[in-house]
Amino acid sequence: MPRRRTGAAELSRLFEAAARPVFLIDCDGRLVYLNAACATWLGIDADAELDVCRYSQGDTTDAAKSLAAGLCPPPEVFRGERATATVARSAADGTVSQRRCEFFPFALVDGVEDEQAVLGIVDSHELALDEAPPSDDARELHAALQRTQQWLRGKYRPESLAGRSAGIRRVRRQVKLAATSRVPVLICGPAGSGRHHVARAIHFSQPEPYGAFVPLECATLTADSVLEHVNALALTVERDPSKTPTLLLRDVEALDIATQDKLAARLSSGRAGGRWIATSQSPVDELAAAGTFHADLAALLTTLVIRMPAFAERLEDLPLVAQAMLEEINARSARQLSGFTPEALDVLAAHPPRGGWDELAEWIREANKRSTGLFIDRAALPDRARFVAEAAAYRRPEEERIDLEKFLGEIELELIQRAMSKAKGNKTKAAELLGMNRPRFYRRLEQLGLEEQGNDA
Repeated sequence: MPRRRTGAAELSRLFEAAARPVFLIDCDGRLVYLNAACATWLGIDADAELDVCRYSQGDTTDAAKSLAAGLCPPPEVFRGERATATVARSAADGTVSQRRCEFFPFALVDGVEDEQAVLGIVDSHELALDEAPPSDDARELHAALQRTQQWLRGKYRPESLAGRSAGIRRVRRQVKLAATSRVPVLICGPAGSGRHHVARAIHFSQPEPYGAFVPLECATLTADSVLEHVNALALTVERDPSKTPTLLLRDVEALDIATQDKLAARLSSGRAGGRWIATSQSPVDELAAAGTFHADLAALLTTLVIRMPAFAERLEDLPLVAQAMLEEINARSARQLSGFTPEALDVLAAHPPRGGWDELAEWIREANKRSTGLFIDRAALPDRARFVAEAAAYRRPEEERIDLEKFLGEIELELIQRAMSKAKGNKTKAAELLGMNRPRFYRRLEQLGLEEQGNDA
């Protein structure tokens, strides 16, 4: 007997009866079906409106986008490859639940590759947040980013907060502490270390409601402009005290001393006009001790100091941060990439950009446009990154050292031998040819081991 084909209605009944969560994603990336077990696990109604899947960390301010991102399979599944990966759901209290999921691609229309849909069957076992071992595999990096999502809440998620290094773990703890208070914060570190991302993370991690985030470029603004912004923020707070804005003084050390004096007076008066965060490349208390920064302002701004580690101190974080940056691009684009090849990550780690994480983000945006596959490979990296790596592959020839004493000794030996030859072994005549007196000439013959040669006649 021919095998009976299972109809859609029967499949739906089977899925509804299944104890494991099951969901379906159509060829456009839309979540079109959840069974009852899946809806229960996600904590939503089975008929809830769902978003398009993007292979990214998701927007934690938008529940539908966050849910869709948590269930999105690796992009290669839409190319017909079966895969096992980690899926996640974020609860209302910010906690993240993770499970393994098997993804099965299948054609909605026989023979039409563009009509590829995906069936996801989720494991019933919850993964501990630290259960997956550290890895540079793109899927594990994606899962690791979902684990950090529980505290990377808010509209703005700074990519540089991702990482496993001791330095960035300390920064995360300090950001969490800063978000629970209104004290001034100083974020210091080299350019490209992620100072301005951290400032935004502090602002958007505060308990809602919060006010506007106002960054000021201290290197380009006049003293009057800075004070005008401070006054405007003070008026905003007076009109709506429930929302506290944040004033970011970018590169505060660039302000002249007169402006620093006025800001110190405003901040100490209690009419600060919101919360103040400042960034600098050098610790301002050290600048104050050297007499190049206003001591009172330095004391007021350093209630909490966050020191950003330099790029070179966080090389172990590069794979995870690069993956985070790529997934930020995925979230805004219809084109989805899985991650990086090991060779591409090796190039980035061995020859990191001088501009730090900010320049790395530019490299990845460029590589994303150049990539022709599902992964960013070595060839897709910007030319400047590859050229540095290729140049380093060739060993520079060692510089030839010149031993002057040895060089001069060899010349002297050759001249003495020529003189002896021309004088037919007569030492007295050879000394005359060289313009040397006999005692000195004899001493040199003895020093050079030539005293037995020739005659004294």
